[in-house]
Amino acid sequence: MSLNSVELNLLDSVYQSFVASRIDESPVEDEVYDELFKFLFENIGCVYSHDTALYLHKLITEEPCHYSISESTTIASSSSTHAVPVEDIELVDTPLGNLVPVTNVYRTFLDCLSDDVLISESTLVEAWINLYNHKNFKLAELIKVSQRLNLNNELIDFIENIIGAINREASP
Repeated sequence: MSLNSVELNLLDSVYQSFVASRIDESPVEDEVYDELFKFLFENIGCVYSHDTALYLHKLITEEPCHYSISESTTIASSSSTHAVPVEDIELVDTPLGNLVPVTNVYRTFLDCLSDDVLISESTLVEAWINLYNHKNFKLAELIKVSQRLNLNNELIDFIENIIGAINREASP
């Protein structure tokens, strides 16, 4: 689900209200905390991105050992290079069922192809296979987003490497 700036501001307000209501409560021993959900309370206006978003989109199976976040354009300075516009943000469920804002699936995958991001090749291949096999996958949309983000060359290189690896495995 995509968010507009009004909805994103409302979501920020909900987060702040939730945090304020929980400050005086001591943790209940049996209560399970959703760390992914709680982390964004402490980082209002941010969205999960990169490998954390791959995990939340179920494109990879292993939860990253750290959280990757980016600022939404509703709070980022105009000079921020990693600001995420509202049209690239959607809500997805954490493993415990709470909705959190993340970069959309195409933006997420393309951000991971960027030169300044250290994501293992095996993680990228797993993400690509799951993205490509997803029932709602649209190659034209992925290409459109890659052009907008100026990551078209990175996408082409990645796909060519995948095809090359498949051809090498198929050769006797």
